[in-house]
Amino acid sequence: MHTKNTSVINVTFEYNDNVLGIGCATPRISWKISAITDNWTQKAYEIQLENEDGSIRDTTGKTESSDSVFLQWPFNPLKSAERITIRVRVWGSDGSVSDWSHAYSAEAGLLDVQDWHAKFITPDWDEDISTPQQAPVMRKEVQIKSGVRKARLYMTALGL
Repeated sequence: MHTKNTSVINVTFEYNDNVLGIGCATPRISWKISAITDNWTQKAYEIQLENEDGSIRDTTGKTESSDSVFLQWPFNPLKSAERITIRVRVWGSDGSVSDWSHAYSAEAGLLDVQDWHAKFITPDWDEDISTPQQAPVMRKEVQIKSGVRKARLYMTALGL
């Protein structure tokens, strides 16, 4: 029995929703449930994994569990820069089933050391640590070839 009284909301990956550059291949998944019915409790869930083009790649199937916080990633690990979407639906102890949640997306960052290819950029002066200095502004121009439909820049500031 589908019900409009219950919906899955706020699906997150490691505390974040619609993550760009998540730093792990198997992010834990959490969600909240909006239920109008008093004393509604989750009895089961199903998570559907979609490719970037919207095709269904995998599903957990109906999984008997009341858990909805930090579920272990139930699919194959993500690859570096891989973008996926998941949807979640839940069943209640009263037999009701929610509609599928909205689609929530995540994109893995560069997960393997060999994926990083970069050169350091530095200020144009020698640092004098004995006196306060203004923080440098550093930039690098990049040439983009015609025909590029999508690009992603990965960068780090050594922990800053």
